[in-house]
Amino acid sequence: MGSGASTPAAANILENELAKPPDASDLTPDTALDEVKRLRALLAKHITLPSPPPLVICGPSGVGKGTLLHKLMESLPGVFKFSVSHTTRGPRPGEEDGKDYNFTSVEDIKSRIENGEFLEHAEVHGNYYGTSFAALQTEQQIVILDIDVQGVMKVKGAVEDGKLGGAKYIFIRPQDLESLEARLRGRGTETEEAIQKRTANAKGEMDYSEGEGNFDRIIVNDDLDRAQADFVAAVKELYNM
Repeated sequence: MGSGASTPAAANILENELAKPPDASDLTPDTALDEVKRLRALLAKHITLPSPPPLVICGPSGVGKGTLLHKLMESLPGVFKFSVSHTTRGPRPGEEDGKDYNFTSVEDIKSRIENGEFLEHAEVHGNYYGTSFAALQTEQQIVILDIDVQGVMKVKGAVEDGKLGGAKYIFIRPQDLESLEARLRGRGTETEEAIQKRTANAKGEMDYSEGEGNFDRIIVNDDLDRAQADFVAAVKELYNM
């Protein structure tokens, strides 16, 4: 993610322009507005504003992250942008390539990882998932990263290494493992083996979420309306909205 910057040449241009105010006798409401627009355009051309830190969302499969995120984006339109992750798993019913995920092959994603194109990547449930640096490019929108615990740790590592300026972290958890298993079965898209694997992984993810400093906020999704209200309030607080 970029940081605010202006080149010395740009600074000189701005200084010269601001040192030449228009003649007050020539100003009218219309010309004053034109001058403001001109200076704003000049600033936009020569100064890159810092991008807001991405919003990292994590939680067990089946906990309802997607529903909460879509409701968040509906309640604050234009503020967020989904980071479209790459994955080697097959698409589920209704999922679109390039919108829900960038579906790819194991060979392709391994090649991209070796080329340093990914902020984070992980192998989960036998499939590869990853977030490319290209997915973080934004025009002052908050990028949402919906990733697993392995991805969270890699994002934190990127922040520590200076590759990323920072991030905000929220964990979405179920009331308990039994309710999560019921949700997974209710999907009707998972095999028994997949349900058992996801439930086992969920315990480890929930244990990690309780570690000090691992997440800025933890939201319990045991009631959708309450969880949504808590989620929106947490995001607004983290970003001083």
